[in-house]
Amino acid sequence: MIVTSGVHLFNIDPISNPLLGTFDIFGICAFQAITGASIEAISSSTAVAIITKVFAIAAVLLFSFAVKKGQRSCQLEKKEWILLILFVGLILFVMVNLVRIDLIEKSFSQMDVLNELALFVLLCLVFYIIQSLSYRHALEQDKTLLQQQVEEEERGVQALTETHQAIRSLSHDFRDHLVCVQEYLKHNDVHAAVQYLDSISLKADHEILPLHTNNIAIDAILNEKYLVGVKSGISFQYAVGDLSQMPLEDIDVVTILANALNNAIEVCGKLHGEKKIFIQMGSMGGQFIISVKNPVEQLVKIHNNQIATTKKDKFRHGVGLTNVQMVVDKYHGDLFLSCNENRFEFLASFADYSIKNIPVITF
Repeated sequence: MIVTSGVHLFNIDPISNPLLGTFDIFGICAFQAITGASIEAISSSTAVAIITKVFAIAAVLLFSFAVKKGQRSCQLEKKEWILLILFVGLILFVMVNLVRIDLIEKSFSQMDVLNELALFVLLCLVFYIIQSLSYRHALEQDKTLLQQQVEEEERGVQALTETHQAIRSLSHDFRDHLVCVQEYLKHNDVHAAVQYLDSISLKADHEILPLHTNNIAIDAILNEKYLVGVKSGISFQYAVGDLSQMPLEDIDVVTILANALNNAIEVCGKLHGEKKIFIQMGSMGGQFIISVKNPVEQLVKIHNNQIATTKKDKFRHGVGLTNVQMVVDKYHGDLFLSCNENRFEFLASFADYSIKNIPVITF
């Protein structure tokens, strides 16, 4: 009954049930080795039966946590795993020694059994608290992701609004510009006319967003990051096509591009040499890919598809790529991070999606 209620309480996978018997046997053998008691004495002792069942449940709980380690609802760092195992080990050590003393003295009181049960309840509470905290951590990640997506959308809308105002301003003054150029030409001052047209073109280049993919969300994020990058002397090269029909939802594309471009812009902003970011979105080798490449001056350390960071706020830095991985997993895609001595590449690939033309545009 204890085993059944314990398994149900912690929602252990069906694979865990046959393991209880195995761990139970190991528990009896371990108890015999520690106490030196005979199998008959151990088998006839209610207290020993309880302690071996507790050992079996604790072992199965740890095994279940290990199996679920990769899931978002149960993510523990290496240090946390060590602390958890040490805590469980100490609880079991105390319980075994209590029963060992009782076996030596050949007396088992009701209080001894209650002490054992109290330690078992404490052990169960620890697992429950860890599971609850892990779940709340997953919710916090979701909240951070949504907040980041909203912020990126707001910046994109702001960039489009400013560009729309710039276009209206240029359109309003267009007739006046033509009159001015016409006057230069009437006086055969071709040089002045060319200079005037160059100044208008330069103003348009700075104020009008250069990229149009027929997808408002992608235009917003790419052009917003373009405006951020050019302020730091960064140039961009795009290989994109008509993205009016995307295999991903707009908010998910924004999450991927925002994080990839934020990292690329941050790195390029610190470079002393060439500052150029290459962005590619389209069909390649039967896959739809989103690729962002940027130069680096030193090798970037990558471990388990995560970038080692020196930032003080490591949680927020890690959340960015975690959010990207969540989006990639949502569409059953793949995420690859690679780096050599000169270039870092972020690559997300998804199921085949055809884009007719992929022109290369450089700014």
